[in-house]
Amino acid sequence: MTLSTTLLTESALDAPDDARFTQSTLTAGVGFPTFRSHTFSFEAHAVRTFGDRAPPQRFAYMGGSGTLPTFDILEFGGDQLLFFESRYSIPIERIRIPIAGSPVVMLRHMIGMAGVDSLSRFEQNLAVRVRVGLIRVEWAIEPVARDTKLSAGLSLVR
Repeated sequence: MTLSTTLLTESALDAPDDARFTQSTLTAGVGFPTFRSHTFSFEAHAVRTFGDRAPPQRFAYMGGSGTLPTFDILEFGGDQLLFFESRYSIPIERIRIPIAGSPVVMLRHMIGMAGVDSLSRFEQNLAVRVRVGLIRVEWAIEPVARDTKLSAGLSLVR
Protein backbone atom coordinates (compact mmCIF):
# COMPACT_ATOMS: atom_id res chain seq x y z
CA MET A 1 0.00 0.00 0.00
CA THR A 2 1.19 3.49 -0.79
CA LEU A 3 0.02 6.64 0.90
CA SER A 4 1.13 10.17 0.08
CA THR A 5 0.13 13.66 1.05
CA THR A 6 1.51 17.13 0.40
CA LEU A 7 0.29 20.47 1.73
CA LEU A 8 1.75 23.69 0.35
CA THR A 9 0.71 27.12 1.61
CA GLU A 10 1.81 30.50 0.33
CA SER A 11 0.96 34.06 1.30
CA ALA A 12 1.29 37.03 -1.01
CA LEU A 13 3.86 39.60 0.04
CA ASP A 14 3.07 41.79 -2.93
CA ALA A 15 0.10 41.42 -5.30
CA PRO A 16 -1.82 43.61 -7.76
CA ASP A 17 -4.20 46.13 -6.13
CA ASP A 18 -2.57 45.40 -2.74
CA ALA A 19 -4.49 42.13 -2.51
CA ARG A 20 -3.73 40.01 0.54
CA PHE A 21 -4.37 36.33 0.14
CA THR A 22 -3.12 32.95 1.30
CA GLN A 23 -3.42 29.95 -0.97
CA SER A 24 -3.16 26.33 0.14
CA THR A 25 -2.76 23.31 -2.13
CA LEU A 26 -3.39 19.80 -0.80
CA THR A 27 -2.55 16.67 -2.77
CA ALA A 28 -3.26 13.24 -1.30
CA GLY A 29 -3.22 9.73 -2.71
CA VAL A 30 -3.60 6.12 -1.75
CA GLY A 31 -2.93 2.97 -3.76
CA PHE A 32 -3.19 -0.70 -2.92
CA PRO A 33 -3.39 -4.16 -4.50
CA THR A 34 -6.87 -5.64 -4.92
CA PHE A 35 -7.42 -8.98 -6.65
CA ARG A 36 -4.51 -10.95 -8.18
CA SER A 37 -2.26 -8.36 -9.82
CA HIS A 38 -4.97 -5.69 -10.03
CA THR A 39 -4.44 -2.37 -8.26
CA PHE A 40 -6.65 0.52 -7.16
CA SER A 41 -5.49 4.08 -6.61
CA PHE A 42 -7.24 7.27 -5.57
CA GLU A 43 -5.89 10.81 -5.75
CA ALA A 44 -7.33 14.10 -4.53
CA HIS A 45 -6.17 17.62 -5.32
CA ALA A 46 -7.57 20.74 -3.68
CA VAL A 47 -6.71 24.44 -3.95
CA ARG A 48 -8.28 26.96 -1.57
CA THR A 49 -7.66 30.69 -1.42
CA PHE A 50 -8.26 32.67 1.77
CA GLY A 51 -8.54 36.45 2.04
CA ASP A 52 -8.70 38.55 -1.10
CA ARG A 53 -9.13 36.89 -4.48
CA ALA A 54 -5.89 35.62 -5.94
CA PRO A 55 -4.76 37.22 -9.21
CA PRO A 56 -5.22 35.12 -12.40
CA GLN A 57 -1.52 34.18 -12.32
CA ARG A 58 -2.24 32.11 -9.18
CA PHE A 59 -5.37 30.36 -10.52
CA ALA A 60 -5.56 26.57 -10.70
CA TYR A 61 -6.96 25.00 -13.87
CA MET A 62 -8.67 21.80 -15.01
CA GLY A 63 -9.63 20.38 -18.38
CA GLY A 64 -7.79 18.33 -20.97
CA SER A 65 -6.05 14.98 -20.86
CA GLY A 66 -4.50 15.38 -17.40
CA THR A 67 -7.82 15.96 -15.64
CA LEU A 68 -11.12 15.87 -17.58
CA PRO A 69 -10.28 14.68 -21.11
CA THR A 70 -13.64 15.52 -22.75
CA PHE A 71 -13.29 19.21 -21.86
CA ASP A 72 -10.96 21.74 -23.46
CA ILE A 73 -7.55 22.16 -21.89
CA LEU A 74 -7.72 24.67 -19.01
CA GLU A 75 -11.50 25.08 -19.49
CA PHE A 76 -12.16 25.52 -15.77
CA GLY A 77 -10.03 27.82 -13.64
CA GLY A 78 -10.10 29.91 -10.53
CA ASP A 79 -8.75 30.41 -7.05
CA GLN A 80 -10.65 27.33 -5.78
CA LEU A 81 -10.30 23.78 -7.14
CA LEU A 82 -11.35 20.30 -6.06
CA PHE A 83 -10.47 17.24 -8.16
CA PHE A 84 -10.65 13.49 -7.53
CA GLU A 85 -9.43 10.62 -9.70
CA SER A 86 -9.73 6.89 -9.12
CA ARG A 87 -8.00 4.24 -11.23
CA TYR A 88 -8.46 0.48 -11.33
CA SER A 89 -5.62 -1.22 -13.25
CA ILE A 90 -5.83 -4.71 -14.70
CA PRO A 91 -2.65 -6.18 -16.23
CA ILE A 92 -3.37 -8.71 -19.00
CA GLU A 93 -0.63 -11.15 -17.95
CA ARG A 94 -1.49 -13.82 -20.52
CA ILE A 95 -0.17 -11.51 -23.23
CA ARG A 96 3.55 -10.70 -23.20
CA ILE A 97 4.95 -8.32 -25.80
CA PRO A 98 8.76 -8.27 -26.11
CA ILE A 99 10.28 -5.13 -24.53
CA ALA A 100 6.82 -3.60 -23.85
CA GLY A 101 5.59 -6.27 -21.42
CA SER A 102 1.95 -7.02 -20.71
CA PRO A 103 -0.85 -4.65 -21.71
CA VAL A 104 -2.66 -2.91 -18.87
CA VAL A 105 -6.35 -1.99 -18.99
CA MET A 106 -7.24 0.90 -16.70
CA LEU A 107 -10.71 2.06 -15.67
CA ARG A 108 -10.71 5.72 -14.61
CA HIS A 109 -13.22 8.03 -12.93
CA MET A 110 -12.43 11.75 -12.72
CA ILE A 111 -14.59 14.39 -11.06
CA GLY A 112 -13.96 17.98 -10.10
CA MET A 113 -14.40 21.69 -10.67
CA ALA A 114 -12.46 24.94 -10.42
CA GLY A 115 -13.93 28.39 -9.95
CA VAL A 116 -13.46 31.93 -8.73
CA ASP A 117 -14.55 32.41 -5.10
CA SER A 118 -16.61 29.18 -5.18
CA LEU A 119 -17.14 25.93 -7.05
CA SER A 120 -20.07 25.38 -9.39
CA ARG A 121 -21.56 22.03 -10.42
CA PHE A 122 -18.90 19.33 -10.62
CA GLU A 123 -18.06 17.75 -13.98
CA GLN A 124 -16.99 14.15 -14.41
CA ASN A 125 -15.49 11.76 -16.94
CA LEU A 126 -15.31 7.99 -17.15
CA ALA A 127 -12.53 6.45 -19.21
CA VAL A 128 -10.99 3.20 -20.39
CA ARG A 129 -7.26 3.32 -21.04
CA VAL A 130 -5.09 0.60 -22.59
CA ARG A 131 -1.36 0.91 -22.10
CA VAL A 132 1.32 -1.21 -23.75
CA GLY A 133 4.78 -0.12 -22.72
CA LEU A 134 4.99 3.62 -23.34
CA ILE A 135 2.01 3.68 -25.73
CA ARG A 136 -1.45 4.48 -24.39
CA VAL A 137 -4.88 4.76 -25.97
CA GLU A 138 -7.82 6.16 -24.02
CA TRP A 139 -11.52 6.60 -24.65
CA ALA A 140 -13.32 8.96 -22.26
CA ILE A 141 -16.96 9.97 -21.93
CA GLU A 142 -18.74 12.74 -20.08
CA PRO A 143 -21.83 10.78 -18.95
CA VAL A 144 -24.41 13.59 -18.88
CA ALA A 145 -23.84 15.24 -22.27
CA ARG A 146 -22.29 12.03 -23.68
CA ASP A 147 -19.35 13.92 -25.16
CA THR A 148 -16.50 11.54 -25.95
CA LYS A 149 -12.79 11.87 -26.58
CA LEU A 150 -10.41 9.31 -28.08
CA SER A 151 -6.74 9.99 -27.52
CA ALA A 152 -3.43 8.23 -28.00
CA GLY A 153 0.07 9.10 -26.98
CA LEU A 154 3.23 8.22 -25.14
CA SER A 155 3.17 8.06 -21.38
CA LEU A 156 6.07 7.60 -18.99
CA VAL A 157 3.82 7.33 -15.92
CA ARG A 158 0.32 6.10 -14.94
